[in-house]
Amino acid sequence: MKVALLGGSNSVKRFGLSSGLKENPDIQLYNFALGGCSCLQNLDAIIANYESISQMDVIISESNINDFYNVNTQVVPFELMQKNIAKYYLLLSQLNVRVISILLPINMHLITENAYQLFSEVIYEHLFHIKNHGFEYVNIENYVSTYLSENKSINFKNPHHLLVPDGFHTKSLFMHQVGLNLYAYLLENICSTDIVHNTKVQVDYVKLKAEHFNDVSIADKENTFFKERTMLVNKKIFFPKQYIGYKIIGVSTWGEGGLNITNTSKSIIKNFNDLYSFNEILEDFLIDNKTYMIHSGELITEKSMNTSSTKSNKNPSVVGFLLECSKNDGILISTDQSFSKIKYFQRKCYEFSKRLRKNDEENNLNFLLPSLEIYLYDSNEFTARISEEDIDALRDAAILLENIDLKKAYRLMSIAYYNRPSGLHIRNKVLEYKAKLNI
Repeated sequence: MKVALLGGSNSVKRFGLSSGLKENPDIQLYNFALGGCSCLQNLDAIIANYESISQMDVIISESNINDFYNVNTQVVPFELMQKNIAKYYLLLSQLNVRVISILLPINMHLITENAYQLFSEVIYEHLFHIKNHGFEYVNIENYVSTYLSENKSINFKNPHHLLVPDGFHTKSLFMHQVGLNLYAYLLENICSTDIVHNTKVQVDYVKLKAEHFNDVSIADKENTFFKERTMLVNKKIFFPKQYIGYKIIGVSTWGEGGLNITNTSKSIIKNFNDLYSFNEILEDFLIDNKTYMIHSGELITEKSMNTSSTKSNKNPSVVGFLLECSKNDGILISTDQSFSKIKYFQRKCYEFSKRLRKNDEENNLNFLLPSLEIYLYDSNEFTARISEEDIDALRDAAILLENIDLKKAYRLMSIAYYNRPSGLHIRNKVLEYKAKLNI
């Protein structure tokens, strides 16, 4: 089974969701995630890798954390993020590939009340389109909030901090188990993927890559996660004429620097950090016959993700641009919490793709999520990895205790599992103890 993973740093992490999915040899995982980027980068990844992604059996997607972060830090206006979320799910619906969307939790204690309200609105935008397109989904944010409201008497200090300690990244062990449960579910339900798609709506995107430009300096960049071809913007570079009339909606870069993109009516100046990243173009910007890019040391006109500087003297390295046909900007966005009223932009007639299922709740896969108790310990209790011999000792001690004090046996086996998540015997024992303790 071929599975594509689209998302941010929660999906990039070597140990977490991706490691859980890869543990079964029956799954071939293709990870297209990129840290610190919004849902528009997910869309960009689909277009840049369309031939391979369109052949996937399943797409697993997450972006709500980065969508919120982009809006909360005022990098992207909320109204633009609404449109981008809608565009992303519309494109997913046209791929004829099974889609599972994951809605990740945030540490509500590390942000303001207003910011948490904004986070909830971003979650709602995702749910609106997930449900209307009939996609399956895992709502971890709702799962955690519901658990905490139903278990107020449990003596956990700041439980959001314990599951999402840095504010934005869910504990790796929890996400690893989510990955394990997802692959088990997919292998058992491989036939329940029939989707009826609407083919009337076509949204035309193009990935304009560095090698598509003429007379530029091309260099290959790579690290342990990524490998891309980049062009150094050290002179005025004109856009290819065949893309006249297309709208620039995003740019991928891999190198610190300031970039000026100019057409006959306006200029956009953005700064970028040294990491491989993707950023939205906020202005409506059409390529015309005089559009070019050049390094700029002037003050920025648009913000970029994770970049605090307002100008840069360095020449940026560009991976490529995400282009959209300017005629296809009529999309659907949500307007209230009822899921019944919708607002249309230009396009009046729209038919959603529908999964052949009876109702929305059948697409909610929260039953796959592991019990939270094991993951709500203070991360300082056993974050340091212990030796293999100590893990064996914990496992053996738990087995000796299982008929004497099952709760203590469960705790010891949980610590062993935390330090050896690939141990099948330890994992099976944890599941056995949880079943006996009814947790």
